[in-house]
Amino acid sequence: MFVLIIGGGKVGLNTARQLMQLGHEIALVEQRKTRYNLIAGWLGEDALVFGDGTEIWVLEKAGIGRADLVVAVTGDDEDNIIISQVAKLKFGVPKVVARVNNPFNQPTFDLLGVENTVCATTAMLNLIMHELPTHKFVHLLSLKREQVEVVELEVGENSPFAHTYVQDIALPDGVVLAAIVRAGHALVARGSTEILPGDYVLCLLPPGKEKELIKVFLPEEEPERVQLSPSSTPPRAEANPGAREGRRGPPSPRRPSPFRRRPRQAPAPGAGACRRLTVHSLAGSMERALPRAAFSRWRGSSVGRAHD
Repeated sequence: MFVLIIGGGKVGLNTARQLMQLGHEIALVEQRKTRYNLIAGWLGEDALVFGDGTEIWVLEKAGIGRADLVVAVTGDDEDNIIISQVAKLKFGVPKVVARVNNPFNQPTFDLLGVENTVCATTAMLNLIMHELPTHKFVHLLSLKREQVEVVELEVGENSPFAHTYVQDIALPDGVVLAAIVRAGHALVARGSTEILPGDYVLCLLPPGKEKELIKVFLPEEEPERVQLSPSSTPPRAEANPGAREGRRGPPSPRRPSPFRRRPRQAPAPGAGACRRLTVHSLAGSMERALPRAAFSRWRGSSVGRAHD
């Protein structure tokens, strides 16, 4: 299988190494000359392409036309979105995997149909929530292509399902109680299995059913308080802390865009301007890629407003 990797950082380099050890053919695109020279000593120049992975002529030079899988793992979410869209829509690559650096940009990836995403921050948050002694609801796994979520819920002393058999529990439509974790050991959830206080139940459910499940298992809790949602809008800090007391506070810093912009690399000599991918802003790429109604929804979202 031929895999094209865009981004020669630690993630891209280690991914390329592992794939080469498994016998796959890889090509890695890196635009920083010093990093390119460093990687060349490890992988060899035959597996490397120097250039900006958002430029069409660079992708063509790397062999995207015959790629079985494209992996966009740059440090910029804007670049990863553009690379994913070009790979899917222009070159018809069967599979695309993208790195999400900022979890608040996840809705944009979802809106554009980039299904296979990896976010280290979200994975770390889920792991932290799972290890906290007081966690009540943890999102463990998301299989987007299969439309399945795996979540874990705690059964407390006051839970309506404590000392209840699995066959007597009325779950929301589409939700399956798959297993019970008791004293560190997993038990298959059968109809005759009794749920005890202190147990953790593992459920399979379609996306969007989390709140319904929380209302059933944790009726005393508000879903927004126990549900980890890294893609939600973070709370805004007070603009001027001293204004409430009648004194002038320090000037509030300008809120940065979640996308870090950097200058594009000039095309190689002889490359026609018509073959270049000229996208100057995420908003421009969204407007060209989305229908008008979908673009309006994105523009009104937290990510769209932050990019103004």
